[in-house]
Amino acid sequence: MPEETAAPPVVISKATGVTFGLLLGVVAVLGIFVGWMDSQFDDLGNRLEKIETRLEAADKDRFGAGDMRLWVAEFRGANAALSVPEPR
Repeated sequence: MPEETAAPPVVISKATGVTFGLLLGVVAVLGIFVGWMDSQFDDLGNRLEKIETRLEAADKDRFGAGDMRLWVAEFRGANAALSVPEPR
């Protein structure tokens, strides 16, 4: 029977340690980046919710044509020298 050669034992050297350290560093940086991006998207979501509530509140109080005519009449009364066009 031929003799089987055994695989050499795994030895941690400077070369393998540096490679392993770089791999751990890249994984750590990616983890930190993903966490930071998650917090940024959470902040963005909160801002969008605030904007949405403001838009809904503004949509409830519409400024219509009747309101514009009333405002023009008041403006003309206070500033008779100015020429203000009629609202449509």
